[in-house]
Amino acid sequence: MNIDPYDDERARLRAAIIEVLREQGPCWTYVLRNWLTMRDRNGGPAPFTSLSTSQVRRECERMMRDGLLERLPTFSALYINWGLKASPLQTGE
Repeated sequence: MNIDPYDDERARLRAAIIEVLREQGPCWTYVLRNWLTMRDRNGGPAPFTSLSTSQVRRECERMMRDGLLERLPTFSALYINWGLKASPLQTGE
């Protein structure tokens, strides 16, 4: 049995991205990274201490391919705006 040590870390990052987008709403990639590396409201440790914007972008792109996130329109050509993909129950389809 081959166990990938990155699976747990990726699952933890995905859960954290979803949690931030649920609490804060749509975010640009760098803002999402900032939320993930900041200390929590009670002064506890940051969920991720060393996380680059490109790592967050790549994981968001994977999550988009998996149908969890979507790219939202933005006024900037440089920044990617991410949001949770609406489920059919939310959209009434």
